[in-house]
Amino acid sequence: MLQRQPGLTIQEMENLLPSVDPTVARRTIGGELYRQKDRLYEQQGARWFLKGAESAPGPSGSAGAGTPASETGNKEGYDAAA
Repeated sequence: MLQRQPGLTIQEMENLLPSVDPTVARRTIGGELYRQKDRLYEQQGARWFLKGAESAPGPSGSAGAGTPASETGNKEGYDAAA
């Protein structure tokens, strides 16, 4: 999910998950993000990014946070619990 839509919140990912992979429990997303924080994922405020991704905010936090899932309807690329 974060590969195709960087900057999603946990709630946005939980809402998208059933259409991406209905076999994964929605509540596992937050746990996985926090377990892998600073290793695989970066958190800027409430938004999450793949670590080292081009669209992740830099030290100043000036990069865009991505388009909200509600606007794109993207249902591909579930990464959060991989």
